[in-house]
Amino acid sequence: MGDAVVDRFRAVVRSAEDRAILDPQPGRTADEAARALSVPFNSQSGRLARAAATFDGVRYGNRAADSGDYRQMVELDTALDAMKPATAGTAAVTP
Repeated sequence: MGDAVVDRFRAVVRSAEDRAILDPQPGRTADEAARALSVPFNSQSGRLARAAATFDGVRYGNRAADSGDYRQMVELDTALDAMKPATAGTAAVTP
């Protein structure tokens, strides 16, 4: 389950890169990605921070992941995909 959680967080970042919300940046940490995504998706900043912490705990801290962790990653990914990112001075829009 841990690999699935890690891969799903990476998919969140990759999706943002594909949508040109984030510039591709090899070596970007989970925390850096979460902070960067919190700008265009401010309403999701808490979920992004928790997802980054989960990623780090599973990937580097030998934390066991469970189905709830994976479900939270899927829900975050789905929410971000459904939102139009904010630009300077505007808020992210949920359709």
